[in-house]
Amino acid sequence: CGNRTRKRKNHHSHGASEGSWSIIVDVDGFHVFDNADASQQAHVFAFRDRSWSSFDRLELASATAIRQNCTMCPAGESAYSAYASQQTPWGACAVCAEGTYKAVDGSAPCSACPAQASSGQGSVSMYNCTCMKGYTGSDGVACTACTAGTYKNENGSAACTLCSRGKYSTAAAATAEATCSDCPAHTCSVLGSGLLTQCICNVGYTGPDGGTCVACVAGKFKTSNGSAPCTECSPGKFSTGTGVASETTCADCPANAYSGPGSAVCTCIKGYTGPDGGVCTACISGTYKDVNGSAACSNCDKSKYSTATAAISELTCVDC
Repeated sequence: CGNRTRKRKNHHSHGASEGSWSIIVDVDGFHVFDNADASQQAHVFAFRDRSWSSFDRLELASATAIRQNCTMCPAGESAYSAYASQQTPWGACAVCAEGTYKAVDGSAPCSACPAQASSGQGSVSMYNCTCMKGYTGSDGVACTACTAGTYKNENGSAACTLCSRGKYSTAAAATAEATCSDCPAHTCSVLGSGLLTQCICNVGYTGPDGGTCVACVAGKFKTSNGSAPCTECSPGKFSTGTGVASETTCADCPANAYSGPGSAVCTCIKGYTGPDGGVCTACISGTYKDVNGSAACSNCDKSKYSTATAAISELTCVDC
C-alpha cells in the first residue's frame, strides 16, 4: 500500500540471549535494531513481494512471529516523495503535486499529466489534466500548440483564439493577444494570419505582400486588395485623386478636350485652345491648331485667309 510510514515496535526476545529489540518498517522490509545499541542495525528482513496490503509474517531469531498492516494512500496522494507535493518523511502520504494525478488508492506513484497539460494538487483523475496556456486539446489527452496567428491565454480545453483582422503573429504556442502585431500601413489581413506576407495592400494601394504599399497615383485606381498594379483610367477620362479604389472616380474630359490612358488632366484637342484641365475654345477664322494641348492657335500666313473656325490644318488657309 502507498503509506510507507515506518512503524517502530519494541519486542522482547526470548531464548539464550535476553534483550529488547526495535523494528522499523519501510519499503525495503523490517529493520531490526538492538535497543541496547540503537545505532547498530542488526538485521534487515526484505519483503518477499511488493504487495503492500499487508506485511509477510517474518520469523525473527530470538523473537516471536510479527505481522504488521499499513494504510493505503488514497487517490490523489502518494508516499513517493519524488512525485508528491512535498517531502514525505518516513513514507507518509502527501497530495500529488501540480501537474500530476493518481486515480486509485494504493501504492502507485502520482502520474505525470500529458505533455503541455497541468493539474492542481491532489488531482484524482487524468481528466483533471488540462491544457496550459498556448496549447489546446481535450482534458486528459495530449495538447497541441496554438498555431501561428492564434493564441490562448488561459488553461483548459478551449480553442485557440484567432488574431484579429489587420494583425498577424508568427509565434506558435502564443499565450497573449499582444503577440498579434499590426500589419504595415495601408495593408489588411484575414482573421488568424500567421505570416507577415498575409498582410496585403488595401484597395487603392499597391506593393508586395508584407511590404510597403503606396497609393495609386492620379489617373489610376485599384479595386481589390493585394499586390496587383493600379489600373489606368480609360482614354478620354481623368482622375485627380490618389489612392483611388473605384473606376467611377475617372471622369469624362470636358468638351473639346482629350486625355490618354491614366491621365490626371485633360488637354485641348486640335482646333481648340485653352489651359490643361480648363475650358477649350475653338480657333477663330484665320487661325488653326494642328496639335493637342494648350498651345495657342496659329495665324494663316500673309496673303492667305481662312473663314473656318476650329481649323486643324494650315491647308484651310487659302490664297487671297
